[in-house]
Amino acid sequence: MPEVIINSAATIIQDECKKLCKRGSGSMLQNTSYDGLINFTWDKCSKELKARCPGLYTVLEAIVSDIPVTISTKQFVHLMTTAATGLYSRFQEMSAVQYIIGLVSTNGGCSLKL
Repeated sequence: MPEVIINSAATIIQDECKKLCKRGSGSMLQNTSYDGLINFTWDKCSKELKARCPGLYTVLEAIVSDIPVTISTKQFVHLMTTAATGLYSRFQEMSAVQYIIGLVSTNGGCSLKL
């Protein structure tokens, strides 16, 4: 019985992610324009995930905390970076967070190549 529930939940989450990651879906994680990167916030990103991928958001929230996470917590940042990294792994055009990390590293004086 639990296996059926887990597989059903996985199918729902896969469908959510497919729709969000589709080219031209309008996801803010695909928006690597100047305005998209400058106006990016975790709060806006979380609202998008809650609206468009509620199953994914709920599972990740259950992983990082036993209570609903709030924006000002470390768990919230962990949840959002996990989602952004996972969605980037699924579709490399979901790269806004990776662009931001690169810009901050380059312009913040990071000189060590990883």
